Amino acid sequence: MSELLTEIQQLLWPRPGICTDEAMYFRRDPAKTSYAYGKDAIFFELNGTVFFDTYFNAFSVSKWTTYAVPAELFLKVRFRGCFQIRLIGYQYRNGAVIPYTLDVFDVASEDDDETVFRFVQRQECLICSFAMIAMRDNSVFLGGAYCRDADMREMSEVGLALNICTYHRERFVLETLRRLNVELMDISDSPLRNHLRVQITDNGQTLISKVQKLPWVSIVSQNGQGSAGGFARGQIEIARMAGRYGLTHMIFMDDDISLDPRILIRTYWFLRSLKKEYREYILGGELLRLNFPQSQVEAGAQWNCGMVVSTKPNLDLRRLDHILFNELPERVEYQGWWFCCVPLYNNLRMPLPVYFHRDDVEFGLRNRNFIYLNGVCVWHDEFENKPNPVNVYYDTRNRFIVNSIHCPEYDGGQAARDLTKNVVRKVLTQRYLEAKLMLRGAADFCRGADWVIANDGAAMYRELSDYAPKLVPLGECGKGFDLQDYEMNLFHIPIVSKKLKIRYWLLGFLLPARYIRSVPMFSPSPDSFHRVKKTFHYDSSSERVLVTEKKVRQSLIMLVRLVTVDVKLMKKYAGVTMQWKAGFDYYTSEEFWEKKLDLGGNYE
Repeated sequence: MSELLTEIQQLLWPRPGICTDEAMYFRRDPAKTSYAYGKDAIFFELNGTVFFDTYFNAFSVSKWTTYAVPAELFLKVRFRGCFQIRLIGYQYRNGAVIPYTLDVFDVASEDDDETVFRFVQRQECLICSFAMIAMRDNSVFLGGAYCRDADMREMSEVGLALNICTYHRERFVLETLRRLNVELMDISDSPLRNHLRVQITDNGQTLISKVQKLPWVSIVSQNGQGSAGGFARGQIEIARMAGRYGLTHMIFMDDDISLDPRILIRTYWFLRSLKKEYREYILGGELLRLNFPQSQVEAGAQWNCGMVVSTKPNLDLRRLDHILFNELPERVEYQGWWFCCVPLYNNLRMPLPVYFHRDDVEFGLRNRNFIYLNGVCVWHDEFENKPNPVNVYYDTRNRFIVNSIHCPEYDGGQAARDLTKNVVRKVLTQRYLEAKLMLRGAADFCRGADWVIANDGAAMYRELSDYAPKLVPLGECGKGFDLQDYEMNLFHIPIVSKKLKIRYWLLGFLLPARYIRSVPMFSPSPDSFHRVKKTFHYDSSSERVLVTEKKVRQSLIMLVRLVTVDVKLMKKYAGVTMQWKAGFDYYTSEEFWEKKLDLGGNYE
């Protein structure tokens, strides 16, 4: 039977450099089993047991039942020895894991053998999986896959193109290409061997000389267009080659992620199996932490007019209950471009030209149809470990731009209130230059859509960077940094009462300053700055410090400027909103981007 089946989800093994946490792949009895790294095999003694109900090796039966063309599900295993194999389904109710034994089989073989089992479907199951129990010593499990029948008539043709925009991240990009070559493209029977292209836009103009020439990789160089321009250029190039290579889907992919290429095979078979009514949905990659690879940052997010809420954050994906919770549907409004698989349908528009930041938000708000699967993910460094104070300018300005296009309930009064809250927080935490950048971002939004489009580029970014606070190495920041104080403020529990909080902040601002504090660089609490004269803002990822001091005169200047910009926002927000809505179709058109990127019609 096995030759009549299609392997839609291979069982994955830990990989050095990607993820080596066994509990993400299987759960075993360490006293009676052992895993041989590099050999992709598990060795059993008598009664040794291994479960595969894990993030990477359980099967999302509820998602496949909902979105994919119906087909019988099978399990294929390769083994040597004697095993009892239990097929198991799992439900999740009121926080409890509910397992169902679907079937039990006994198998034995003196040589390496391959055996197939059919799953009995149960509608209430979120995931299904299996367990192996050794019935004698020296039994070995060698791998396997979840399969479906090989009738391809109802499956669509799929070709994937990775759209990568990079700026001086050669190390990450080269490693991604190496893994793709080793795990996928250099394997003769890989299903993606003739169904994958990689399109790289090199904004730093330094990568092309370092990349090995590969027939499935294309690189173009450009300068001064930001990530929005880089992804737009990649989208144009992919659209132009789509017919030649049979490309049907584009994956927006960050340049600094860690990717297991085998995830792309799962993506390929899932997309091929989609029902017609779901073929224009976006498949999102779940975001996991690079330094804690079992921890999920989000599976999509909700915009809420800029009050961003990550979906399914802080899950420990070694835990079965968290894996099941991850399967439950939840409202998602956008997907970050670390892994965002978009179908190349005819009316797909281009990114909004906002240089960088919030272009992925705006793109997602246009679509709002997303699918997530356990095991389809990438790893990324925590964003709090990548501080860039210039981002506050783009975050402020682009938040108002996105809201003007997609959030009709948001108006100038709400924009002024949000700006006030954020600028006051920066002033209270002694981040005066960031407050200045926020105010400039709001003021530039008020200049109108045409002004932003005309001036948004590398020159503006360089100008803004000159105003950004300068960090110094920890060893050069002078006396006063206190690691214990930093850790206390890192885990600070904020004041809950709004009235008490305002009174505390106001008194801390008006009374003479006398203390020295050490706080985290990323979003320190204003509570930690009560009567603080000097502060060490510590970035643990780079071991650099921003040293600030309380400056009453500069604080007052910022607050006066805030009133001026708030008044301008309330007066001009409605008019600027009309400009963005009126120009939206053109700003997100291929025609606009061809002119902006100066392609001149010759861009293959």
